[in-house]
Amino acid sequence: MNDELPESLPAETGEDVVSRCHVVVGLDCTEASERALHYAFGLATRLAAQLVVVHVRHTWVTYDGYGPQGVIDDGGLDEQMRHQITRLSAECGVDSTYVDAAGSGRTALVIAQVAEKYRADAVVVGASTTMLHRAAGSIGSQLIKHCGCPVTVVP
Repeated sequence: MNDELPESLPAETGEDVVSRCHVVVGLDCTEASERALHYAFGLATRLAAQLVVVHVRHTWVTYDGYGPQGVIDDGGLDEQMRHQITRLSAECGVDSTYVDAAGSGRTALVIAQVAEKYRADAVVVGASTTMLHRAAGSIGSQLIKHCGCPVTVVP
């Protein structure tokens, strides 16, 4: 896997990313990440911070007995997310940036790299609910190891 960020990740506002407070939130359209998004908007509102919403999406190739059959990409969630983020930004009066890190590596490392790039004051993610994450380590627990700022895991 490639653990490097895509080059298209600079701050979209053009301002110096160091000059203001930032809250980074990971979003994947699970119920837990939806709760994390709402919590992060509240936190950003209280801190007068910019919210950086990170969606790490992955592409899978399906195979049959003869070779590759097709590609599955969860990119269809993209427009839904952007619409929800825009609506919540307007409702909360929070400036937000959307980072689409398509197929760029392990989710926790990508979120940690975005947090480092924006010099985030906090990272918020939803609690993992799958047995695999519980056995192999959740995104939240991986972030705690790799982030240089506080990590909040929203149940």
